[in-house]
Amino acid sequence: MKKTQVMVNGLPGKMATMVVKALAHDKDQRYEIIPLSFTGPEIIESYTVLLLNNKGVQFDFIKPSDRLERRHEISHKWPGVIMVDFTLPDATNENCDFYCQNGWPFVMGTTGGNRDLLTETIIESAISAVISPNMSIPIVTMMSMIEYAATTFPDALKGFRLCIDESHQAGKKDKSGTAHKIGENLKLLGVDYQGIDSINDIRDTVRQILMGVPKADLGGHAY
Repeated sequence: MKKTQVMVNGLPGKMATMVVKALAHDKDQRYEIIPLSFTGPEIIESYTVLLLNNKGVQFDFIKPSDRLERRHEISHKWPGVIMVDFTLPDATNENCDFYCQNGWPFVMGTTGGNRDLLTETIIESAISAVISPNMSIPIVTMMSMIEYAATTFPDALKGFRLCIDESHQAGKKDKSGTAHKIGENLKLLGVDYQGIDSINDIRDTVRQILMGVPKADLGGHAY
């Protein structure tokens, strides 16, 4: 069976690392993990070593200044590559442009950026992409149900106000894309949602405990 070639961008970040390990531990061994990763200019290291299936595997980092030089190498060695992006919000649209320009299908796990422009860029390109404010099936299902309710019962919640408090791991720099999407969907139902700037992003432990996050979940991805 031909393996699917996958390059995970955003190492040594937590989410990117988790994706690499999940691919490596796939019981059917369906994936060829490319030992490279696009990173941001703030990353000092030139590589990282991950323990995959009891073997240390080195992943070389490619900084933004080196991407143009390395893109032909990637396309030549791994012509069927699919990019998985867990980088930073500020890089979302730039990365999307780069993937589209090089004909690389991708999964955008990073939230933030200009989502309308992101969608427009993909539609105008020749590649396919998976874009979602959340990668959890139950969460996406819930958001789809709210969208359905909004089209079926428009303004059913008109007059109600919405206050969103969201807790994430301390290292998350942007506000929750999932929370924003839920707010946008509820706005279609008539709720007075004031946009992503109105979301209270809580990252410090004291406030997280006060809002009811269990201590065991303080280091978790979202609450």
